[in-house]
Formats: sequence, C-alpha cells, structure tokens
Amino acid sequence: MFEQISSKDNRQIKRYVKLCTSKSARTDAGEFAIEGTKLVYEAVRSGILLDTLFITAPCLERLAYREEIIGASAQVFLIEGSLESKLSQVQTPQGVYAIAKKLDNDSSCATIEHKGKSILLVDLQDAGNVGTIIRTAEAVGIDRVLVTSRTCDVYNPKVIRSTMGSLFRMMVQTVPDAMTAIEAFQSNGAAVYASVVDADAQKIGTFSFAQDSLLLIGNEGNGLPQSISQAADHRITIPMKGNTESLNASMAACILMWEMNR
Repeated sequence: MFEQISSKDNRQIKRYVKLCTSKSARTDAGEFAIEGTKLVYEAVRSGILLDTLFITAPCLERLAYREEIIGASAQVFLIEGSLESKLSQVQTPQGVYAIAKKLDNDSSCATIEHKGKSILLVDLQDAGNVGTIIRTAEAVGIDRVLVTSRTCDVYNPKVIRSTMGSLFRMMVQTVPDAMTAIEAFQSNGAAVYASVVDADAQKIGTFSFAQDSLLLIGNEGNGLPQSISQAADHRITIPMKGNTESLNASMAACILMWEMNR
C-alpha cells in the first residue's frame, strides 16, 4: 500500500534529518519536521497539510487518528524500525514522523495586528524557553507571540515539542527587529512594557496593563538591550523575596503574561 524505506541513505530520510538539524534547510525549503503521534495529529487538526509522513509498521497498526493523519498526508512511507535511531530526536521514539510546510509567519511590522495582548521575544536562544512561552501564551489568552529574527527558530524540533501543539494554533510571527516592532505598536496606540531586573522599575501587581499591550522579554543571559528597554513606555519587574536575583526567562514570561490578562 505504501512505499517502503529501509536505508538510512534514502533521500527522503536525509531530507527529514536535514530539516531537524538545520535552520537554513528549513528556511530554504519552507518546511519543518514533526515527530510523535500527538504533535502530528495536532498539526493536522489545526489544518496543516503534511507533505510527507514516515511511519513504522507497528505504529501504523495502532495509530490513533489514523484516517485523519493518513488523509492529510500527500505521501506516506513505511519505514523500518531501525531507521528511528536516525530520525528520532527523543529517547523513546513513537514511530511516526512528518514533514509539513511552514506557516506564513514572517512579517513586516506593518502587517501585524496591534490590538489586544502581545509578547515579543528579543533574541532568546533556548529552544525550551521559546516553546514554553508559546504554550503558556495560548493557555493564558495572549493574542500573539512575536519573535525577533535572532531568536531561536520556532521550527526547531525542541521548540515544537515544548509548545505541545500550540505553535500550530497560536499567531506566532517573526519581526525584522525589536525597535521597529516597538515603534509600530506605539504608533498604533499600544503601550509597550519592558521586563527588567531593576528594583526601581514598576512592580507587577501595582498597576494594570493597558488593553492594547506589548510585553518585551529579553535574552536569557543579557536581558533586554538598554536601547530597547528605554524605548518602552514602562519598565516593569517581578518583585522577589530572599536572595533570588532573577527568574528563568520562560518562568518570568509566564508570570508576566498571566498578569497581563488577570
């Protein structure tokens, strides 16, 4: 029924692996890789068409949502189980892998909707942090997540796993640079809030976020560049007790996003 692949040197196998390991390959092809039954199904349920599906025979027999996943796949390959060591990015492979077309999320700041609650990730590098923030943004009702071009690629496999499918449902857009995005939001009447570690900044819980707001989250090690934080309308911080000086970037972002929609 399906074409079989048994060699790790097969061009389709190499194509999938390249999409897992290379941002430039994902950019050039306009494609990304998805691993695992839940994530593949979440992509299909969100209206994403799969260009290629790879599946082992045991997985095919027990595959949940089989009709939906197979029906959304342009081509299906039955692969040998031995190939999973080549394909899988996790310790316990599930036997299902897909290649899908990237969503159209590269935007000029002029095309971004400025209403509601937005968050901008400025040069974050940790894939787990980026994925967790996207997932939490959906959970607490943030309208869109923006990322700078120097932020970890949202189609990095670890980002995709960390979002648990939220990437396919959330409005996630890449902007050319932080300053241009800030100016665009301000010119459209939105208030911009910079998250900083500074005792003199406004403490969350002592003010209310504007109806139209943009929250800035900085790099894990360096935070926001001074020029960026100074361009914001408000510099805000999370009050902390004890000797803790700062929080993990994703943890801080989660607290601030919850506060935005409280």
